[in-house]
Amino acid sequence: MQNLLTLGTPAGLLPAPMGDARIAMGDARDVAECAVALLLDSDSGDQAWHVTGPAGVTFKDVAKRLGACYVNVPPWLAAKALRRRGASPFEVDHALRMAAYFRSGADAARTNAVRSITGRPPGSLDDFLSTQSETRGN
Repeated sequence: MQNLLTLGTPAGLLPAPMGDARIAMGDARDVAECAVALLLDSDSGDQAWHVTGPAGVTFKDVAKRLGACYVNVPPWLAAKALRRRGASPFEVDHALRMAAYFRSGADAARTNAVRSITGRPPGSLDDFLSTQSETRGN
C-alpha cells in the first residue's frame, strides 16, 4: 500500500501498468509486525508466509478512493517514465516484471497470514488511506 503514495500526479491521475486485475495489497506495517513476531517466536520454524491485505482491489478501486482517475498505461510507457526519473535498468526491469505479475491476477487472493501470526486482521486499504489523510492533515 505504501507504494501507492508515489504514484499519483498533481492532475489527479493514477497512472500504472496494472490492468484491471485485483491485488491483495498489504500494508508494510503489517509485514513489519509479522516479521517481528516471527523473529521473536523460537517455534516459528522455516515456514514461508504470503502476507496480504484483507481483500483484492483494482487500481480503479484505489483511484476512486483517492479521488483520482486510473490510467492503465502500457508497460513501455511506464518504463520510459521510470528511466526519465533516473531509475536504473535493474529497477525498470524489476518494476515491469512486478507489474506483469500483478496484472496477471496472480496476487488477487488474500491470505490469513497476518491473523495467524499476529492474532489480528490485516489493515484494509481504507484503513491505510485514512491514516495517510490524518498524517497529511486532510
